[in-house]
Amino acid sequence: MQNTRSHKTRVTMDDVARVAGVSRATVSRVMTGNSSVSKETIARVNDAISSLGYVPNVAAQTLAGRKNEIPTVGLLLRNPASTYYGFFYSQLQRQSEEAGFQLVASVPTIRGRTADELSALDRMLKLGVNGIFLATGSIRPSDVELLLDTVPMISIGRPELHDEITAISYDEDAHGEIMANNVIYHGHQTVCVVNVPAEVSSSESHRSLAMIRTLREAGVDVAVVDAGGHGKRMATIKRVLELVSSGRATCVMFPADDRALQFIDYCTMAGLKIPEAVSVTGVDGVFPRWQDLGLATLRLPVEGVVARASQVMGSRLENPRQPVVHETLVGHFVPGRTLATAHQFSGGGR
Repeated sequence: MQNTRSHKTRVTMDDVARVAGVSRATVSRVMTGNSSVSKETIARVNDAISSLGYVPNVAAQTLAGRKNEIPTVGLLLRNPASTYYGFFYSQLQRQSEEAGFQLVASVPTIRGRTADELSALDRMLKLGVNGIFLATGSIRPSDVELLLDTVPMISIGRPELHDEITAISYDEDAHGEIMANNVIYHGHQTVCVVNVPAEVSSSESHRSLAMIRTLREAGVDVAVVDAGGHGKRMATIKRVLELVSSGRATCVMFPADDRALQFIDYCTMAGLKIPEAVSVTGVDGVFPRWQDLGLATLRLPVEGVVARASQVMGSRLENPRQPVVHETLVGHFVPGRTLATAHQFSGGGR
């Protein structure tokens, strides 16, 4: 005998969005109490929820089972104690709410080792997240290839060349060129560049290599000091100070502001005035101290990258089959007193 018992179709968040005439993300924001939604929109969404009899089935769902009504996206974040990563995280948290998904972060140790990052990624997957943002420095494309069909995955902020990994990144090659060209414009012909290996930070590596390439193409004498990982910065600073003291560098270029600011602190302790003794540049532009010290730097387009990555992730959560995209955004040079014209000062700067 044919079973004639009727089955009531479960009302979804998409049904509520259609009836209310808003996006699914807006429905999610109303349900999570996001204050950015207007009172009129809140009223329309609530009316649609009431008329459809929509009941969010969140409590009954487990992390290992069905997807939550409000998607959860994992963020693999390198080091929130860093000023840059702290700012990055706060911006991504805000944009995630706007895009209609929840953000949960997993933080590897500050050593930046690939093994630590892979362990953090594994924790994310065990939580049952609906998507993953990769915002670490050293995890490799080959480490995540087998996971690409598991959840939507977006590399955010860092250079990404893998054909199957969507990436919303900074144009780090352009950033290195911008900083080098400004140093060249100021007449420096003997420059020290601190080079960070890719296994420590792919972003900083791209910047420093682009600086070296651009300077050498312009005929500048470049002294390269290779920077080690966590715990080895003191040795790097001592080597750079030796070059400055011996007159082999009138400008020192760092691929990150925190490295440049730490060097300036040691110059102060050594009695070397900036920029009288040596010019110094960085990259980031989000550190509060660079404004006080007048550090010449490059302001990364953090807000633009984060907003675009959140938009793409929101689309991927609704349709995981969307094509892979690689997009890069370029920041802008911020002049500062730490970059002076070569030979503007004389007498050792002590």
